[in-house]
Amino acid sequence: MPFPPSSVEDVVLKLVQGEEGAAWADRMNGWNPETNQPACAWEGITCDEDGSVIAIDAAGSGLRAKIPPEYGQLKSLRSLNLAECDLYGPIPPEVFSLPNLESFDVSANAVDGTIPSAPSASMRRIVLRQNRLKGPLPDPLPAELAVLDVSKNHITGTIPLSYEQLHSMAFFDVSNNELVGSLPYHIGDLQNLQGFFVNNNRLMGTIPYSFSRDDSNLVQLFLEYNDLSGTIPAGLADIPPLKDLFVDGNKFTGTVPRSLCKLNLNEDYFKDKVNVTGRDGCTSISCPINTVSEEGVYPCHECPQQGFSPYLGHNKKCYYLDERMVLDVLWKRTDGPNWMGGDGWNVLNAEKCMFQGITCNNAGKVINITLANMNLRGTIPEELGYLSQLQHLNLSNNELTGFLPSDLRFAPLESLDVSGNRIEGFVPPMLCLTGDVNGNGEDGDFACDVISCSAGTWSPIGRASHKTSRFIEEEDRYECQPCPGGAQYLGSKMCPVVNVVVGSFAPSSGNTGGIIAGFILAALLLCCTSGIAGARVSRFLSQKAVINGKAARSRSSAAQEGSGGSGKSGDQDEEEELWFLNIPKDGIDDDVETKPKSKSKSKFNKKKKKRSNDEDGEEELYFVDIPSVAPSVIPESEKKKKKRSNDEDDELYFVDVPSVI
Repeated sequence: MPFPPSSVEDVVLKLVQGEEGAAWADRMNGWNPETNQPACAWEGITCDEDGSVIAIDAAGSGLRAKIPPEYGQLKSLRSLNLAECDLYGPIPPEVFSLPNLESFDVSANAVDGTIPSAPSASMRRIVLRQNRLKGPLPDPLPAELAVLDVSKNHITGTIPLSYEQLHSMAFFDVSNNELVGSLPYHIGDLQNLQGFFVNNNRLMGTIPYSFSRDDSNLVQLFLEYNDLSGTIPAGLADIPPLKDLFVDGNKFTGTVPRSLCKLNLNEDYFKDKVNVTGRDGCTSISCPINTVSEEGVYPCHECPQQGFSPYLGHNKKCYYLDERMVLDVLWKRTDGPNWMGGDGWNVLNAEKCMFQGITCNNAGKVINITLANMNLRGTIPEELGYLSQLQHLNLSNNELTGFLPSDLRFAPLESLDVSGNRIEGFVPPMLCLTGDVNGNGEDGDFACDVISCSAGTWSPIGRASHKTSRFIEEEDRYECQPCPGGAQYLGSKMCPVVNVVVGSFAPSSGNTGGIIAGFILAALLLCCTSGIAGARVSRFLSQKAVINGKAARSRSSAAQEGSGGSGKSGDQDEEEELWFLNIPKDGIDDDVETKPKSKSKSKFNKKKKKRSNDEDGEEELYFVDIPSVAPSVIPESEKKKKKRSNDEDDELYFVDVPSVI
């Protein structure tokens, strides 16, 4: 006999779906409705003394199903474990936010979609490892969360700064995803943290010194296979329980600190390896510069003749200083056959100094690469940083994507222009601290904006002018301004078009709203033509983005990429239009106060005139938004250990020891 609708048994049985589900239920004690047993007697179901379901555990049972949204009715549920089944479909937000839910484990399935943004405030354990999840990390997370494992998914975006406040966090694993940005500076201050795994992402920046604590409980720190730079902090040796430290596959320079070498770290990784003669504490952490290895750690081999590697722990790749080879890499990496121009670049045995856009000195060394407006598509090769005499690099106004390589800091650059492309992320901190690039650091003041405006900001030249540079006239100085609608890429020269609803103007006897909107719009347009527009535009641009010029912890803000050149959008809705404000070529006098750049040394306290950079001498259109409306400790059984795998076929490099609820 079927259970009554909306009864506990009826709700729990929503997990049984289709013929495969029915076959699964036949194998599970009590799950077949014909048995007519109460849910508390079913296999994998736990109830409290009041008969309320508090735990469902079907892990490893071969269940094929979607997580039923109806489970959002189980208000007493504390634990849901459906790991290692055959789940598919999204995570229902109403289940993820159940008021008493403490543990949610659907690891090793095919769950897709995004992670719901509002997990239960009671949650202490979220395990979503090895699924097909996309989108950003949830922000914020519950204050008492102790375990977060979203490894081996397709998570994008950055690690939220709010995670610095998760003081109960003991196990943090976001490895093998597509995360960008930098590590939150104070993430190492989490004193309960025992395992921190961010390996195999696209993170940039430096290792936060907050990890160097003598009261830290950190046992495992996995940072390998990112784009982290700088040096390895010697203070990591102060962490008393540290056993595993992997930093290979990044862009660290210098040496492994001797204080770390003495700790004999990563012993478990080498325990089962044969022929480890010659291994020491340093090469167990990372191979030295100018060497190469299969996995970035021992055994290490010197680079072949003419090859070199400026980084610690590089695997399978040495670089070569031959300038022709570097230029060939640039041509291939940026879709050379489809360049607009590029004479000589693909001519066999052609002299490199005769390539279009290349200038050499008397010694035949490349000192200038200017390939602006040539339809370059692809990524900027890191090898350009190894051109030992390159002084000027201009790749502006192309279709370049990816990230700005920190390797460019090795070239003696005096000017760098990558504006007007589709480059993501932020300016690498080590490049920000490189002197002389665009006048950066002339007076000891280093700012990333001088290299390129960060995502979410813009300037007419795609970067800021160094505020005291003796090479720039006062009227030609610019600073990066925030975009009202955000700007998705580095080096933006204008803000994206923002679509706004301005109201319907169709005549109607009762359409007072349309009439009012018409008056508002007319007033706004009148302001725009009266000379007051300058102040109005500046009010949109006066709130400065917080940009740390030295740590470069700026975060990419998502923005819709607009299309220009037309007075209307491509939207079929007749009520939606684009309105343009025309900024006169002579500029706009503006007395609107601006906020100085937070955390940088800039004391810029007045706004410069907006000037057109239109080479034809015509007035330039700038787009603005016209508002449509007026103004605790984990038990031993819960701990998880990670170990690097020796399996060459396992590109993820890890094996997991399952934990027990």
